[in-house]
Amino acid sequence: MRKLRLGIIGCGGRANVHLNGFVQMENVEIAAVADPIESRRMEAAKKTGAKRVYRDHTDLYNNENRDTLD
Repeated sequence: MRKLRLGIIGCGGRANVHLNGFVQMENVEIAAVADPIESRRMEAAKKTGAKRVYRDHTDLYNNENRDTLD
């Protein structure tokens, strides 16, 4: 089965609940994260294994293929 690849925008507060759930799902991969606060985005990338990290959602939108996040 092909994994669902996600880009997460916003990595603080409530997002942590979602991230914790996503990392436990075998068919989900967090491909990218975006947050204006460096410590939040770096912690989210570390927690999820996201290989691409962005300062804001515009950077994520402009640099990722939204259909596949390849």
